[in-house]
Amino acid sequence: MSNSTPQEKLWSGSFVYFFILIFLIQHVFGITMPTVPGFIQFGLGLNIALAGTLTSVFALVCLITRPLSGVAGDRLNKKVLTVISTCLTGVAVILHAYAPNASMIVLVRVVHGIAFAFSLTIAFAMAVAYVPKSRLGEGVGYLAVSTLVGGVLGPFVGSSLIDLLAAKDSAGTIIDIVVGYRSTFLVGGAILIVAGLSLAFFKYVPPAPPPGAPIPPRRPITFSSFIAPELLPLVFFVTIAAIPPGINGAFLRPLGIERGISGFALFFIMNAIVQLVTRPTIGKLIDRKGSAFVAIPGYILFAIGMLWIGHSYTLPSLLGAAAVMALGLSTLPALQTDFFRKLDPSRRALPSGMYFMGMDLGQGLGQLGGGIITRALGGKFEGTYIIACAALIFGCLLYALYVGAAKKRAKASASAV
Repeated sequence: MSNSTPQEKLWSGSFVYFFILIFLIQHVFGITMPTVPGFIQFGLGLNIALAGTLTSVFALVCLITRPLSGVAGDRLNKKVLTVISTCLTGVAVILHAYAPNASMIVLVRVVHGIAFAFSLTIAFAMAVAYVPKSRLGEGVGYLAVSTLVGGVLGPFVGSSLIDLLAAKDSAGTIIDIVVGYRSTFLVGGAILIVAGLSLAFFKYVPPAPPPGAPIPPRRPITFSSFIAPELLPLVFFVTIAAIPPGINGAFLRPLGIERGISGFALFFIMNAIVQLVTRPTIGKLIDRKGSAFVAIPGYILFAIGMLWIGHSYTLPSLLGAAAVMALGLSTLPALQTDFFRKLDPSRRALPSGMYFMGMDLGQGLGQLGGGIITRALGGKFEGTYIIACAALIFGCLLYALYVGAAKKRAKASASAV
């Protein structure tokens, strides 16, 4: 006779729906990542430095908006907010195609950043409501797969769509690449509008709290409603871990072109495959061994992967780096799980928003800092990737000290009792 307790169900229909919705939101973001700077450069005729600056406006707006999205998501109707923000994100993506100048691009990027921040933050909070407490690490890990895989596949799909949808002559030679950029915006925006409207028909009934569980009191709006101080160290560690995806999303394409690596976009496919294969095991390890058990090796693998990419001049080498980077990405769901564990379930949107604050900041630093460093080094990418590797090692050391200090405090509190 077995004494084992049956596992609580994770893959409910509602969880699967939000898994797909989150994937689509992040995937279209990934599609636009290489599309926006290219369109600014080739469609509007602006230089690459200005294109990078205008592109980074999005990350800055997201960073500022995340705290507001967390407060709104915890106090207002999550479903209504997500429907509106997801559809508005789709409209903003489409409007990129019709922006006639830099000023209009800035305005569109601002609207896009605000809408995207609300859409992904609150959709993730809604999804976590369907994850059993005993499988939180595993559930968040799978949801992180939908965001991370959506993000890494996005640049590949975006680049492919640009080439596929560009105007060609009878011989198949591209004669107007700008047509490809504009058409890609239209496709991406349409996907998000359909996704947002689908949620309008979804019956959102979050699981009820256990019988007899106290109803959390309504909190007054204070500074901690927007920023939970206890989560700020985790925001810093996520920021460091989010720098590599930002750098790769913005600079892997020019690196591949400069080095003549045919098929360099397969980096994103390899990265996604390894994540899909390893994520079930990673999620279970987070639940059984704790976040640090996964996050610390993840930082180290991240650093190795970035150093490897910086010195890759062939496709097999780049694919090997992609596999290592995919394992390093396990740092992010490990940290994300801790965001939700530190606050009570009535405040799901706030930790979701603060986690994505770190992601926005890290990816923005990766894009902006990567561009500055690469230009300062004469357009060579090795130095950029070496500096990113050093930042990850530094972040890993600080995180290990943070975890050690937290264990000492917990041990001291237990002894006092």
